Amino acid sequence: RAAAVDRLHRMEQFQVFGYVMRTMVAGTADRVRALDGALPALEAALAPLMEETLHTEIEAVEHRRIAAYCLGRMGGDGAVDTLGHYAAGNDMTLSRACADALYAIGTPRTIPHWMTLLEHQDLYCRRLAALGLAFLGGPNAFERLRLLILDGNEDVSLQTDALQALQDHPPMSLYPLLVEVLEQNRQVRPVALRILRNRAGVDYGANMAAWREWLHSLTAVTVPPIVPSQ
Repeated sequence: RAAAVDRLHRMEQFQVFGYVMRTMVAGTADRVRALDGALPALEAALAPLMEETLHTEIEAVEHRRIAAYCLGRMGGDGAVDTLGHYAAGNDMTLSRACADALYAIGTPRTIPHWMTLLEHQDLYCRRLAALGLAFLGGPNAFERLRLLILDGNEDVSLQTDALQALQDHPPMSLYPLLVEVLEQNRQVRPVALRILRNRAGVDYGANMAAWREWLHSLTAVTVPPIVPSQ
């Protein structure tokens, strides 16, 4: 395998690029699988040409989508801004391919693009943005997701995905959000209740006042008793 990669690096970039494109478009399943496994090792040779293909708007959409996939599969940070630009566009097929590629790369450099894609018109792109922010964090990420989850007019599947992605966050940030959801958003209340039961190990059912009191007991500052001086 190492010898094969070395040989590919010695070949002309355009020759390797042409083979990759032809195989991805019309190759057999076995050839596509083999090529897919080799893509991460070909980043240095292929990423510039894949990025140029993505930039070329007169290219067939299928070729630009394949280029986005390959960039994501290669996993390098270099194409993140290009992928983010086209993910935010109006071509839904290309937007989704670029969003998938950003998610596959999954590095902190993708965070600003997830913040932008959280407002995308396409629900699929917004879902990936919510998941990306939940897993990667970043400035204001938790607050943006909190507002999305509490919005009674938001898509319930998106809210459910976001809330489930946050369920492993530290208790002192997660518990207040879950109690807020119980109080303010009926459509995802069952999800919040299930997560609270699993994480907190207590169950107050539909008693919102009891949940609020329980949360207060966790966050209240205990004042030590006054001890008379000796």
